[in-house]
Amino acid sequence: MSFQVYAPNIHLFAYTLKNANNYHENWVKSTLFWQICLLHLAVDLGLYSLIKVVFAQITSHYLWYKCDRIISKKFQYDDFNLLTFLDLESEMHRPYAPLIKRNIKNYRYYHKENRIYFQSKSTNPAPSAKDFIYAVRSYNNSCGLGINLYNPEHEQGQKFKINKIKNRQLNPDNCFILQDSDHLIGQTLLLTVKLTLKDQNKAQEELKIIADQCLAGFLPTGYNIPFNRAGNLFGSPIFEYGIFRQLETYRHILVWFFFDKEAEKKFDVCYTEIFDLFSFHGKVIHTYKKSYGDAFNSAKAKYNEIETEINKLLEVSEKPGLNEFDLQLFNEQLIKLPRLSLEYANRLRDTENCSNIVLINTRNYTEKLQEIKSLFPHESINFLEVFAERSCRYFHEQVTADLNYLHHGFGLIDQAIASIRGQVAIDHVERERNFQVKIFATGTGLTASGLSATNFGSVKEDTMLKNFPGVNKHLYLSSMFYSILFGLAIGVSILSMWMLIRRKRNQYPKRSNG
Repeated sequence: MSFQVYAPNIHLFAYTLKNANNYHENWVKSTLFWQICLLHLAVDLGLYSLIKVVFAQITSHYLWYKCDRIISKKFQYDDFNLLTFLDLESEMHRPYAPLIKRNIKNYRYYHKENRIYFQSKSTNPAPSAKDFIYAVRSYNNSCGLGINLYNPEHEQGQKFKINKIKNRQLNPDNCFILQDSDHLIGQTLLLTVKLTLKDQNKAQEELKIIADQCLAGFLPTGYNIPFNRAGNLFGSPIFEYGIFRQLETYRHILVWFFFDKEAEKKFDVCYTEIFDLFSFHGKVIHTYKKSYGDAFNSAKAKYNEIETEINKLLEVSEKPGLNEFDLQLFNEQLIKLPRLSLEYANRLRDTENCSNIVLINTRNYTEKLQEIKSLFPHESINFLEVFAERSCRYFHEQVTADLNYLHHGFGLIDQAIASIRGQVAIDHVERERNFQVKIFATGTGLTASGLSATNFGSVKEDTMLKNFPGVNKHLYLSSMFYSILFGLAIGVSILSMWMLIRRKRNQYPKRSNG
């Protein structure tokens, strides 16, 4: 079944970090004049597009160059350079400031309400009088770009079959889908389309089919964005594409059917608020997708390293007693574990910072919703509230669960250090006890030898030494021989009894605490 639609309009909301790369940022600022000269020279040499692609990849002006590419693809304005219309140092003391220069002098463009409008119609397709570009420096060191391209006035009422939408070249070379970059925070693509009165009365399931076909006609063949949910906004049905379970390939696209002019007017009235709303939406997704993912994986790797070191300690602790090699290993671990603890704390702090960013932007998103509600107190904006109530809550709960898991790493390190110190202390006590027993055995043996030596003074003849003709038979040597022999017997007996007691004690199973 082929439906009829008309007045398809494209609204791109894209956001980037202002200082994603400080080195390149400073380089761009210091050489901006030469960049402009080089770009003009590139136009004469036919290398303009190539030079701009290079600049886009190595500088944090990625977003502005992408805007140039879109305008070039749509209207063949190959010399369009958005940077020449921006004042990047505008009102630096303010957290939120428009970047469009007010004194634009160009026969193709003009400034109005902090926007760039098109006034040249010499190309085919020609820009609409409503087409505009919006650029701001927004909250938390980021910049935002809005590109709004409307259906030409002379085609506003012309209906066409939906299967012909691809022929209209709304998205040449898929230029509206920005590829992932270190600079890009996120993007939202909004397609607004008008339906015939006949199709406006269709059920939501049938309207979804129309939305699917509109999106399929807009995107290149084979480029699919999964459907997420449907709802209503300002009394007109809206369909969302892109699901969070596929964050690696996530794209946020909305198809909004305007049933009447009121919905379109309300969108125009709260355009700035919706622009900011999608900025917070993108920051939450970007933080959870990239920043949090990188921070958590780094912390998890350090956690695994800590577990590996602790397993080494467990292998030592399973053996009774410590040798010199074990003591050396413990000494190394006491030096290494505090360093691991510091590195782990830094990784964990990055993860906690991501959690805070999610919370801050969720709060900002909710506050911006309140501003939209204040503009239209009788309108339902439940469709926009779902992200804060469900998605952001899910992200926060997931981050909290992961943080609770990672916090155990500190406990492992503390327990490992305490275990090392405990085992070394026990080994020290054991060595002291053994040393005391040896001293006791030696002292007892010497005492016994001395006592036996004094008693041999009364012996006048040694019958036992007669069997040893080479030994002097004086009573002094006989006394010494028997006293030493007796002392050794006493000392060896004491040491043997101590070793027997230790062996039996080690054979008994240890009591469990449970």
